[in-house]
Amino acid sequence: MEKRNRYTSEFKTKVVLEVLREEQTVNEIAAKHELSPVMLS
Repeated sequence: MEKRNRYTSEFKTKVVLEVLREEQTVNEIAAKHELSPVMLS
């Protein structure tokens, strides 16, 4: 089984701020950080 990733508070904050700025789509941000878009919506 694959181990779950643990994300730091700093990483989470950075990604959330990117989403809130709305300069890129959620899909683009998710791909950039290798995350599922569902995690960001």
